[in-house]
Amino acid sequence: MNKYVRLLVLWAGLAAPAIFSPAHAAAPTVEERLQALEAGYAQLKAENERLRELLAAQTRSATSTATPAVAATPAPSTADRAVALAAAGDETKLTLGGFIQGQYENGGAGDQRFTGINDRFFFRRARLSVTGSFAENFDFRVEADFGANSLGAGTGIRASANEIYVNWNRYPAANLRVGYLKPAFGGDQLWSDTTTHTIERPLASDRIADGRQPGLGVYGSFLDKRLGYIVTAGHGNGSNSSQNDDDRFLAAARLFGTLFDSPAAGRLVGAVNVMRSEDTLTSKPGFGFDMVPGGVADGLFRGKREGWGADAQWSLGRIHLGGELLRERFEPDNALPSRAFDAQGWQLTAAYMVVPRRLQAVLRREVFDPNLDVSGDATENWLAGLNFLVKGDDIKLMINYLFGDAPGLPDDSGRLLARVQIVY
Repeated sequence: MNKYVRLLVLWAGLAAPAIFSPAHAAAPTVEERLQALEAGYAQLKAENERLRELLAAQTRSATSTATPAVAATPAPSTADRAVALAAAGDETKLTLGGFIQGQYENGGAGDQRFTGINDRFFFRRARLSVTGSFAENFDFRVEADFGANSLGAGTGIRASANEIYVNWNRYPAANLRVGYLKPAFGGDQLWSDTTTHTIERPLASDRIADGRQPGLGVYGSFLDKRLGYIVTAGHGNGSNSSQNDDDRFLAAARLFGTLFDSPAAGRLVGAVNVMRSEDTLTSKPGFGFDMVPGGVADGLFRGKREGWGADAQWSLGRIHLGGELLRERFEPDNALPSRAFDAQGWQLTAAYMVVPRRLQAVLRREVFDPNLDVSGDATENWLAGLNFLVKGDDIKLMINYLFGDAPGLPDDSGRLLARVQIVY
């Protein structure tokens, strides 16, 4: 209840005896009424202070750094705006949430990721998460995936760990996080799975950047979150394994910020990032790696690699433009396919809200070259799509058509993808 309304009710309660008492009863003086009102106001003020302290304890974790991709992408979906649960421990906040992405695919391969995969229905992702926070500046997240969580044609799909971490959020300039984390390399990889404009990320992002893995990260923001950074160190060989392929770690760092934000010029955010890793046995398909001379290219890499990248997003009204450039240098220990080579990929995406808050058209141009020293091995694709927003990103229907020129695939190998997304 508003404090002024409560004061009015209190005043009415104090004034009622004077109004309805017998005529012979003495009415309170003005001074007595003022004293009573001051006492009531002091009581209300004390109650407000207690409520503010309780609210501050419940929302203290909100001072932590935003999702890494936030500075270079739109705000995350409402997946974390879940129903409140009763905590079994001493958490000040506990929520249950997640999302489901049901998918249909038809046609040719589109690019190498879909080679050998027939027309199909499947759950691309089906996630259930629990997040919570403590008054002592700690928050956590546990998320499992019950879907395929991969484009590969798998069998015996079962629940797997996806994102798990514990975060110390005492200082916005230096949050400390340990768990299954995305490396601080690649804007498209860091973008939330529920807010992307296209059904699948660009081929170069999936090939060059790395997915979640056990590790340690430091996240920070400054200048009212206009500038931020991420530094991570992880195993470098996948998320569903507690084993590191060697005693070394994949190190990555990312710096991002808002370059300008105004009603007339729109909002432009950008980022740069670097990574370095020495691997004993990590999966990097699409580059022709062999573990032994004359063996079959199995995508397993052993050696050194270093990478850098830059990405930016600009939005104004109904228009959104974004792009990313990634480059990585490989030095395989067995010199296959060569002693050292560079891989590169880039994408440009344009999105336009045809019907405000309802229908969005998307067009993407992407190029991925797994070896700049070899001619004719680059994938040059287009993607055209429509997004129907039933309720923002919470209920969204998407349809994409991926086509172009991919080595080893026929010219008519375009692939149709359709998705229904529910965020809860």
